[in-house]
Amino acid sequence: MGTLFTSKPDKQVSILLDGLKSSGKSTILNWIIHGKFIEPAPTSSFNLETIVVGKNKTKVSIWEPAPTNEVFKGELKESLSAIIYVIDSTKKEQFRQCKSDISQLLENEFTKNVVFLVYANKQDLENSVDVKKIKLLFSELFMSRRHRRESYEYDEYGQENRKSDDRFMIQSCSAKTGEGVKEGFEWLIKKV
Repeated sequence: MGTLFTSKPDKQVSILLDGLKSSGKSTILNWIIHGKFIEPAPTSSFNLETIVVGKNKTKVSIWEPAPTNEVFKGELKESLSAIIYVIDSTKKEQFRQCKSDISQLLENEFTKNVVFLVYANKQDLENSVDVKKIKLLFSELFMSRRHRRESYEYDEYGQENRKSDDRFMIQSCSAKTGEGVKEGFEWLIKKV
């Protein structure tokens, strides 16, 4: 467990870290908590890491259940502030399943007000699908999101044209090198 401050936090946040098997969830969690690459072990039931971040001393609990642990995900719903979903950008054949998973998460009443960050992981690999294409493929999921405050537009490259207080983002990253992980997490913390 990581701790950046020892005084009492001003705010508490619970984050669900989700995605398909071997997408890089545990490696991203290690970057967030430890700031470096640590070779992860397979997640058997769940990982829980807590860290206190920022000037306002936000206590962040990140829950990473094993991909098959649906019961655990249901128990977390009452206190959920944000969802991080990790996509393996090299496995285009899994995009349909990822879209289905994200859609199911968005349709739940407990996600109505959560911040949603999608990491398009493994962008450092040659066979990865470019993040602009991923944004185009996945943007439709967020266009109909019930709790958005205003509509969002995307240009032909999948770039967001933000009109107001958006609560979702697709971030290019590499869990191996750490590129993009910090930027995505900082965005998420500002939004919660």
